[in-house]
Order: sequence, then C-alpha cells, then structure tokens
Amino acid sequence: MKKLFILFAFIATLSVACEETPEPAATPAIEFTSDSTLEFLAEGGTQEVSFRIEYGDGSIAAVRKSVDWLTATIDGDKVVITVSANPTEKARKTTVKLVYSNASELITISQEGAICDVNFEAARFEGIYLGTQESDVPNYFVILSDIGVAKDGSAKASGTYYYFDFYIDQECEDEVVVLPNGVYTFDQEDTFAAGTFSDAGSWFCKVKADGSDYLKAASYQSATVTVTDDSFYAEIVFPDGAKHIVTYSGELIVDVGYINSTFFEDYTFDVKNAEITAKYFGLNTEAGKHQWFIEAVKGSDYFCIELFNNDATTCCGLYAEYNPDYAGDYNDKFIPGMLGENSLIGTWYASLTNGVIKGEKLAPMMSGILRITEAEGVTTIEYNCVDDAGNEMVGTVAGEMTIMNVNEQ
Repeated sequence: MKKLFILFAFIATLSVACEETPEPAATPAIEFTSDSTLEFLAEGGTQEVSFRIEYGDGSIAAVRKSVDWLTATIDGDKVVITVSANPTEKARKTTVKLVYSNASELITISQEGAICDVNFEAARFEGIYLGTQESDVPNYFVILSDIGVAKDGSAKASGTYYYFDFYIDQECEDEVVVLPNGVYTFDQEDTFAAGTFSDAGSWFCKVKADGSDYLKAASYQSATVTVTDDSFYAEIVFPDGAKHIVTYSGELIVDVGYINSTFFEDYTFDVKNAEITAKYFGLNTEAGKHQWFIEAVKGSDYFCIELFNNDATTCCGLYAEYNPDYAGDYNDKFIPGMLGENSLIGTWYASLTNGVIKGEKLAPMMSGILRITEAEGVTTIEYNCVDDAGNEMVGTVAGEMTIMNVNEQ
C-alpha cells in the first residue's frame, strides 16, 4: 500500500508540473509613429503627431497641457497642436502629455522668438466688411490699435494704428463677420487679388497727444499676415528697414461698427448711495410693453438703463439684453448701449466731468443680465454684463429711487 500511495503522489505531481502558467496581461503603451519633437516659427501654426496604442484596454486617449499659447486635440490617431504667434523676442518651450490608461508619452514643443525693432501687441481689433461693393474680390478692412478708433472710424489722440486692406476670396453673409483664417501677402502693386492686402489701404500711424496731426506715419515696404482662430500675426518691414511685429489675440470680428468701450479689462464696481431716477414713458405701442429709462449718479459715476416690462408701476425685475433676432420680443429686456447723435442711447456706464459725459470712460452694456430690486426704500441694480470689447462689467449700484411719469409732466 505504501508503494501504491507513493506512485499516486508522483503522478499527481507530474500533472501539476505539466499545467501551463498563464502569461501576465499586456500593459497598454503609446508609440509615436511620427516625430514627437515639434518646432514652430514665431508666427505659430499647426502640426500633427501620429501615434498608435499597443495593448489597448478600451480607454480614451487624452492630452494635457500647461500653457495657454497652444491648443492640443486628438483627431483619430493624431494629436493636432496649434501654436499661437509668439509676440516676444524670447523663444519658448513646453511639453504636451499624451495619456492612455496608465501609459503616457511627452510631445516636446519649441517656438522661436520674434526678431524685430518694434513688438506691438494690439488691444483693439476693429474693421469693416465691405464685401464686393468696391472690388471683385470681397474686401475686409481691419484696424489694429492700442486704444481703438472713434465712432466715425478716425484715429484718436495718442493712439497707435496699423491698417490692413484685405482681399479674400470668401464672401460672408453672416450677421457676425469674422476675418477668415489664412496667410496673406502685401500687394505693393494694388492688384486687389485674393489672398493679399493692398498698399493703397494698408499703413501705419501714431497720433500726436493733442490729436492735431500724425506724430509718425509710414507705408509698408513688405509684409505678411497670418490669421488663425482668434489670433492675428503680422510681420511688417518699412522703407527705412525697421521691422514691426503686430499681434492680437481674441475674436477677429469685422463689423460695420467700432468698439465704443474705453475699457481694456474686466471691471467690477460697488456704488452705494447713488441718486437713482426712473422715468416712465408709458406703453410703447411698437414694442407692446411699458418703457422705462433709469439714470443713476454718484460723483463721477453715471449709469443709464433703457428697459421694457409688463408693469406701469415699477421697473423692478430681471432683464436680459434685447436682440432683433428675438422677433420683437421686448418683454423684460434692456436695450444694449448705442451712440446717438448727441447722447447715449440704451444701457451704459460712463464717467462725468463737471457733470458732462466727455467720453473719457465709456462702456456700453451689450449683453448679460440686469436685476433691479427694492427693499426698505433702497433700490439695488445688479449688473452681470459684457461690453462691446468683451470685458465683463459686474457690480451693483444702490440708492433711493425717484419715479417720474413723463406723460404726466
């Protein structure tokens, strides 16, 4: 019996020894199939890096970045990287991490600095879309500056301006016209060909402090402009050999109007003990709603609101901006700020000089929300709006309100 038991034990041992040991599961990995080190010129641009996944586990690939001067997205088996223009003379470098499951690989990105005599980062982008009114190729006229142009399109005192007269084979029938992406060359011969900007309408100037004349003005000798989403980059050489780099980051909207706001950044305010007057104009037959005009003054601060509601006794309520696309819906709407011939129309913030608006500080409220409330004899107007330069105008104005019925005067 002992021998038989030993034999059984030996056979069992052989059986265990012959079983295959399972191999460990393969770990997901990323392999680049194109160069993962990218170099960009100062004007920026777009490049792609191809990759493949080894031993995928069903995860979704993602990208991570740490700088705001580039975008990185995944398109199938490619990472698409778009770098904005470098407005400085200093080169810059960063990495983008491609992640899949617990695997990751780095893409290295470097960009040259701009070499120039003048590096101008514009604060304002304005212009007019003329279409084919005066040319066979659609015409986009653009102005980049530090302080913006006046309401008639003229340059302001102490301002710096670069003008570009583009001809782009792309008509636009949209209400909001955006300068199309592309690379455009300076046309000294004024052929007005597609993909160019003309010598006749493209130039540079600095205006004297008193606004009486130009401190400096010059035509371009040669130039190129690169336009990508929300980015404008120009290299300009002048007849004296000077090179200017002109950049702008933001929406490239080309409209028939100009920016009226004098603000260059978001603005927050908290005004107390203001004198508030609400003028009731009665039922507006065209709008079918009750019309109000509110003015609030505290020192040099001036606020005005034009609004429509369903109440003949109070202007309290919550209001959004009126838009013609609403097909005439004026209910609980405020009118965005506009310039009249001799006064401000709609909804504005402005500064007063000796009780008069002179334009030193202006911001038309173009969109957003207004809330007007009243408690214990104090009216509070809350603003969460945006001006025509894209700045957020946020704050409160509070004080005692006097209501005047204009129809009874």
